[in-house]
Amino acid sequence: MARASDGPLGAAVDTGSLIVIGEPGAGKTGALVALAQARRAVGDTVVFLSVDRFPGVAIAANLQSELGLAHPLTEVLAAAPGSGRKLLIIDALDAARGGPAEGVFAQLIETLGAAAPDWTVIASIRMFDLRNGRRFRDAMPGTPPDPVYAETGLGNVRHFLVPRLADDDLDAAGIAAATLGTLLAAAPEKLRDLLRNVFNLSLAAQLLADGASPDSIRTVATQSDLIDAYEDRRLAGTPAHQAAAATVGAMVARRRLAVRKVVVGHDQLDAVIQTGVLAESGDLVSFAHHVLFDHVAGRFFLEWDDPARLIPQLGGDSSIALMLAPALRFAIERLWRQDAESKAQVWRLVADIYADPAVDPVLANVALRTATERVATSADVAGLVELIAGRPSDEALATMLSRLARFVGLAVDAAGSIVPEEALAWAMVADAAIRVGSRDLSDATRFLLHTLFDKGDLAEPTLLDVFGRAARALLAFAWAADPPMQQTATNAIRFVGKSFAADPAASRALLDRMLRDPHFSAHADKEATWLSEQIMPIARADADFAIEIYRVLYSRDITDNSTSFMGGQASRIMPLSSNRSQDYRHCRYNLGRRVTRLLDLSVPLGTRAIVEASLGDTDRAMPLCDVRKQVVVPGHAPFDLLGHDHEYKAWDDTEDRHGTQDDDVLAQLVAHLRSCSPTAFAETVDAAATGYAGPAVWTRILGVGAERVGQVADRLWPFACNITILAHGDIVRDAIRFLAAVYPTRSLSERAAFEDEALRAGLFTDEAEKRWWRRTLSRFLSLVDADAIATDPMRALREELVAADELAGNPPTRSMSVRWGSSRGVARRLLADQGVDVEEGVDAQMLSRSEALYEKVKATPSDSGGTALAELWAEVSATIAFYDAHADTLHEKVEQPVWGHVSNAVERIAGAKAYAPGVDGMPLIEELLALLRRLWASSFPEAKEKSEDSSLSWGNWEVRVYAADAYVSLADRFGEDRGEIVDMFDAILADPTPQVRLQAAQNLQVLSRIALGKMWALAELVARDEPHIGVLSAFLHNVIPRFTWHDVEKCKAIIEIVRARREAVERDDKPGRDEVAEQLGGLTAQLWCWQEEAIALEWLKAWAGAPAAHREFFTSFLSMLRGAFFARYASGEERDVGLADRSQQAAMVILQACSAAAEASHAAATGGSVEGVERDATIATYRAAESVIGHLMNQLYFGSGAYADNCEAAAGLMSVDSMRRFLVDYRPMLALLAASHEPSTHHHLVELYEFLIPGDPAGVFDALHALLTGPAAREGYHHESLAAPVIVRMITRYIADHRSIFEDDKRRSALVEILRLFSDVGWSDALKLIYDLPDLLR
Repeated sequence: MARASDGPLGAAVDTGSLIVIGEPGAGKTGALVALAQARRAVGDTVVFLSVDRFPGVAIAANLQSELGLAHPLTEVLAAAPGSGRKLLIIDALDAARGGPAEGVFAQLIETLGAAAPDWTVIASIRMFDLRNGRRFRDAMPGTPPDPVYAETGLGNVRHFLVPRLADDDLDAAGIAAATLGTLLAAAPEKLRDLLRNVFNLSLAAQLLADGASPDSIRTVATQSDLIDAYEDRRLAGTPAHQAAAATVGAMVARRRLAVRKVVVGHDQLDAVIQTGVLAESGDLVSFAHHVLFDHVAGRFFLEWDDPARLIPQLGGDSSIALMLAPALRFAIERLWRQDAESKAQVWRLVADIYADPAVDPVLANVALRTATERVATSADVAGLVELIAGRPSDEALATMLSRLARFVGLAVDAAGSIVPEEALAWAMVADAAIRVGSRDLSDATRFLLHTLFDKGDLAEPTLLDVFGRAARALLAFAWAADPPMQQTATNAIRFVGKSFAADPAASRALLDRMLRDPHFSAHADKEATWLSEQIMPIARADADFAIEIYRVLYSRDITDNSTSFMGGQASRIMPLSSNRSQDYRHCRYNLGRRVTRLLDLSVPLGTRAIVEASLGDTDRAMPLCDVRKQVVVPGHAPFDLLGHDHEYKAWDDTEDRHGTQDDDVLAQLVAHLRSCSPTAFAETVDAAATGYAGPAVWTRILGVGAERVGQVADRLWPFACNITILAHGDIVRDAIRFLAAVYPTRSLSERAAFEDEALRAGLFTDEAEKRWWRRTLSRFLSLVDADAIATDPMRALREELVAADELAGNPPTRSMSVRWGSSRGVARRLLADQGVDVEEGVDAQMLSRSEALYEKVKATPSDSGGTALAELWAEVSATIAFYDAHADTLHEKVEQPVWGHVSNAVERIAGAKAYAPGVDGMPLIEELLALLRRLWASSFPEAKEKSEDSSLSWGNWEVRVYAADAYVSLADRFGEDRGEIVDMFDAILADPTPQVRLQAAQNLQVLSRIALGKMWALAELVARDEPHIGVLSAFLHNVIPRFTWHDVEKCKAIIEIVRARREAVERDDKPGRDEVAEQLGGLTAQLWCWQEEAIALEWLKAWAGAPAAHREFFTSFLSMLRGAFFARYASGEERDVGLADRSQQAAMVILQACSAAAEASHAAATGGSVEGVERDATIATYRAAESVIGHLMNQLYFGSGAYADNCEAAAGLMSVDSMRRFLVDYRPMLALLAASHEPSTHHHLVELYEFLIPGDPAGVFDALHALLTGPAAREGYHHESLAAPVIVRMITRYIADHRSIFEDDKRRSALVEILRLFSDVGWSDALKLIYDLPDLLR
């Protein structure tokens, strides 16, 4: 029949090649057949290949033979005559099952574009394979040609989604077949939706063709009902049922869906074949469709009505489980329909299946999920609730409930919501589970409540009541548990918070415990954030408690900075750490962000929350004193002004305020005050004037009030003219602003009353208070209109203040700004502290000249021309002349900055390429050397004690450092003629200051052209005698690598010297890198791997004798090899087999040594054979060895190209063949890496294996299985949150691209074992995959 999607599919094909996908039964094959027929009808050339008709195709030649071609298919297609459109349609690619045939057809698709570009390729595949596989996605890159017929998540693949049958399609079918039209015209919505699947529609059509009436089908609601009707019509009578069951039994016994007819052993077999339910092919018999096998097996083979006989049928290996899983689904559905309302029989059966260890977990999960998905009301779980109460200690039941909870979560996530009736059912199960008081059963409660927390509508009263009861019980249980259940407790806090209204008194009594010691001090960092998250539902039910939460969480703190880990415990793959104090303060971020919502809920509530937050740790219980003043306003209850506003600038000063203020409660108060109605403003004022408040709140109320004076004048006037408020140091500015703005509008009597009170004798008795009050009135009188003053005494005061020039305005009481500037002021302050007159006199003049010189240095970069260098030299000469002229009178502390800046200038000139002695005003070389000799005589930098900072940093005033650098810069150009320059290297290397020695040690190569022998003599001197590890390391890093190819013997001799004395090299006491070992490691790698110097390998082997002591050496060595490991797989000139061989050999030396050390130390530390200091050393050895092993793993992972964002994507393993060879070549190394005790190493190995799948799908899977069920399981890798997504992704890719490898029973069992490992610890994606496995492997 014609379909609505046929036209869009044809249009999509006109744009080029694409993949066709659709759900099972959507009609992909029919759509492609219709396309082929339509194109042939208009004269297009069409070749249609059904992959399932070529089961024996393993190589392209097989396909050629099957088609009877004399030449390869690509050649035949390329030679096809005609200029019209040519289509190659390949149907059912998934029928290749990921085996060799898939490769043949994939290669056909990939090569046809180049060999025959005039052919358009259309290939169909199931949606799962395209979504999760790689090969066909890569074969059809681009965007979907028609977004209406595109699948979400496949935006980078050219594809067309064949949809389920549309209404127009069903109408067309009804027109084509009158009885089908009659059925569709009166079909209930459930049946009509069922018939949108082509397979189901065909069953209905066959029933009608067999004589069934449309009325007899209208009651059908599920596919199982439809197949029941089909079987009832085709398999009439018990003998037929028995023959069908016997056929299933023969297939199950042989684990095949096609068996010889003679093995069935039933005399009605031929009769069943005649019905069309079974199909024969020669001596073989099979079911006409795999769904018919599933349904017949579930209805007639499995003894679903007798659990005692059914469960033994489910025993056996994974092959049987995968074969019977869909049948069990039908069987459970049948039992569900026939069970009583409580479904007690179903739940008992599922629990008994879980309790039997002989039943494969695939079948157990299928049974459970099938039952779970049918729950619609609380009556459907009544039997399960009874079962929980009756088996409180049943471990298998606890496991089943944990899985059930995750299946519920998966279903709800897929649907996006949950209806109230179903939500209530699962809440009842959660409540029943936690009532038992079992730690094991609490997991199901936690997970079910989490699903309902996210997706349930707790506004429904009955659901809220049951949810809240379960949540409170879970929290109480978690807090009482031993050992503690912190993760469960944090979840339960959220649940109790959200369901607070279910029982406010009970909820408050429970949550209030969090705010009190000892619980607060022990757990607030882990729990307060989750309490604060639920402040809104708490506030709706109990405003006082919400305010109390703000008060406690802002007034108390966790000051402990000890390390905490995200997720509650440290990940052994990627540990993300924080600290307790930081974790706790996130609660304030939550509370701050929700203040606006609280104000929307209730202005008084929101205001009081802001009051509490703004007071912070201010003591609310302090007595009246300087920082607690009582405010008495006529007509209003007294309240207290408490504490101080500690902000460093005025609240309305927005300069330098960066970022958002989402969690700034006072900023939100300002926004509220500016935008709210006058009524809400008044409510805010009343709430702030209740009990107590801080000045930070009142200054903002009055400040915004000044902006809205026309609307809020009457409400704020009594507060603004209150002397206590007005005199408050933190409020005065904004109170004055409001008072001045509102003053002209107040009545004469009001103004007079205020002025009389303000000038009342004895108002203040303390002299400081009197002075403050005078300044306060000065602020007021600076702003208020003089004509508005009501009394003569106030006018007199104003005249007095004017005369004394004391009307200074109303500035902020505090402000602060940050500006960038020159360091000149800092330097001068330091000198001033040392007694130098930096303002006047000859010292000040000298400093000014010195600073001008330094500014000239900064303005003269090293690439400046000769003119600029000459100007710099002139400034140097002038500075020195002034210094010499006043040397006798200058302060001794001036010497260092002056000569420091001179040395900076000389170093700049000496190092400039444009420096030409005596040219255009630049100094003669003799002049420069003379000045350098004077600089070299400086006492700066002064020698430091060994205990002082041993870093190699220095400042601008370290004269000899810059002099040494200048000598080095001059050496190559002038050293050949000026022996003095070369000789200075001895003096520099003998300097007591390491920063000075560094200048020569890291640049000895400048002597290589002019004094090679001298260079090597000095190099040996540095290697033998240099005491500072940083200087020695810089020498090894900058000098020796330049000569390993040109004078390898000398380099080896130098390295031998350093090796011999390495342990004696002075290191600072700070923990950290062994820089010398790092340099030796890199040099050793260079000499062995690249230059094949045998002695380097011997050094490596010597260090391998004590791997823990040489961690830095090994890591540096291995860091050099990231690309070298893969040099044998490169092409052209980049290919270097020897480099790769030597790198691999060296890495194995390191890996074997570290693996042995790690294994021995791990055994000793965990086995209790060492204690105290010896145990600490053993642990250190283990960590060092595993660190090296992990580093090697990283080099392989990143070097291979496995990392998706690898900037070195052009290197590594670039082809399937190179991956295959790598797996063979590096098998021993990968095996040792797998034996690591660290999940981080396992994780990168897993990710590497994922990348290498195309190289050897079966071999990689076997290695992955051995790793995951062996060393990785031993170390708990499957518990890591980063692990499960990778494993599920790999397994789905395997099923999509390489399904055929699981035709091997052993490997299929291994697949189930992996998924069970991850599903057993609760990873939902793994649980879903193990449930879907039977269908996916078909």
